[in-house]
Amino acid sequence: MTTRDSYRHPSKNVASKREIFLLQCFTSEILNYINYFMAIIMEWEEIKNNFPDEWIAVAEYRRTGAIGVNGTVIAHNPDKKTFHKAVKNLMPQYHNIAVRYTGKLIKNPEIPLLWQILDTN
Repeated sequence: MTTRDSYRHPSKNVASKREIFLLQCFTSEILNYINYFMAIIMEWEEIKNNFPDEWIAVAEYRRTGAIGVNGTVIAHNPDKKTFHKAVKNLMPQYHNIAVRYTGKLIKNPEIPLLWQILDTN
């Protein structure tokens, strides 16, 4: 004997209230799991090793020296434009965000530094 919630006709693609509830619970658990692992605080050397030549956003950070930061990496991408679009969407969720590039900004010492920084794609 089947209950009303457990049986669906194959042609009907509508989720029951129970299925929606279970999906919401499952989604919530996955988000908690992701947030737990995203909350790992990394040191600057770890960040540089894990995300070489990438733009990174670090939330709830502490400065370590002139460039280095320790904190939680919330976004990373080698493409500058894609990265900044992602960070723009994350800004309302976090109070402090540090943006850094883990690669070399000075590629050619013959060219003025400002031109090189502005031209890092």
